[in-house]
Amino acid sequence: LADDTIVIFASDQQSDGKWTCYEGARVPLAIRWPGHIEAGRVDHALVSSVDIAPTILDLCGVDRGDGITPAIDGRSIALLTRGETMPERPVLIEMGYGRAVIANGHKYIAIRHPPEVANRADETGETPDFLGRFGAKRDAEQMRRRWPAYGRPDQLYDLRNDPLEQRDLAGDPVRADTLAAMRAVLREALDPLPHAFGEFKEAAATSSGERKRAAVNAKPDSPTQVSAHPNVLFIIADDQGYSDFGFTGNPLVKTPALDRLAAESAVFKNFVVAAACSPSRSAFYTGRDHLLTGVWGVPPRANLRRDEALMPAFFQAAGYETLYVGKGDMARLPDSTPWDRGWDDAWTVGGYQHRDPKMPHRHGTEQFTGWTADIMTDLILKFLRDEPRGKPWFVTAAFIIPHLPFQC
Repeated sequence: LADDTIVIFASDQQSDGKWTCYEGARVPLAIRWPGHIEAGRVDHALVSSVDIAPTILDLCGVDRGDGITPAIDGRSIALLTRGETMPERPVLIEMGYGRAVIANGHKYIAIRHPPEVANRADETGETPDFLGRFGAKRDAEQMRRRWPAYGRPDQLYDLRNDPLEQRDLAGDPVRADTLAAMRAVLREALDPLPHAFGEFKEAAATSSGERKRAAVNAKPDSPTQVSAHPNVLFIIADDQGYSDFGFTGNPLVKTPALDRLAAESAVFKNFVVAAACSPSRSAFYTGRDHLLTGVWGVPPRANLRRDEALMPAFFQAAGYETLYVGKGDMARLPDSTPWDRGWDDAWTVGGYQHRDPKMPHRHGTEQFTGWTADIMTDLILKFLRDEPRGKPWFVTAAFIIPHLPFQC
């Protein structure tokens, strides 16, 4: 079973930098498939959350099909898992009134608050956060202790020499050409999107952004050939940051199971997700920019559009059994539960019920007693042990740990 199963592990973001465009959007990604993916290989290529769906479909030999709309933004990185190289593509990060782009070893952040927020900031001297909020919850002085340039409208970082984004180079005359180039990269990245953003993008009057995108529907650069479809276990952690693992060098946090998984996997150390959980997960499942999927933040701003094509639906069409267990943060619309969107069944948990969860599923709701992570694991193990199966499976394990509140 282990040799016939692809295991993907990722986090949806890290708590340090959440709700900003800073370094909190970088987390590790591990992909394990014995005999197909080299164990212990570390890759520093720039990879994005929108690349997850096309990569998993490609590795499994599952065709998304021609003419599927909406078109996807990501690309398969199966070549990278085989030790080959691919041209780098810029990665866009969006949060509130902030946009950031990563390219060529640099990050450029632009913050463009609307007039009412900017006017209040000018009148009071307060610094709004990326969502345009004022007040103690996002105390600017506290944030500046972590990111000294917090609140500046234009920021530039050399990620090769300053990965924690401590030295803003936007005002350095020597970096003027780099700043101009990165602004151009951001403008190009925003062009297909329908949303206005400062001087970079006017609001699209029609859905031309969507039509532009249709020509970019991703196909694998080198399709993976498989003799039989492998199983897939997609594990998602919640708020587990880049430094929250033994395999990334944390001497205090003990993660022996994940350390072993990383040692058996190809690990991508420049994997960039969104700055909040629901946007990252919508990108994971659709391969699309989260702003286009109807997921702009967390509930109530996380209503995944009904016309979005989700990865599990393609596995269903290929004859897979599909199961979802865990965080249910994009099921706020009628007919938009996981079992409506491509998973045969699902056990979901709302909020952060770390103990004694009440879990809706396809046939009702069940009250459990115990730690939610243990209950989720038991539900998945029960599914895997049910015999005979006779066909491959795709299982999503969307844990709600280690997100606050911490309980032990």
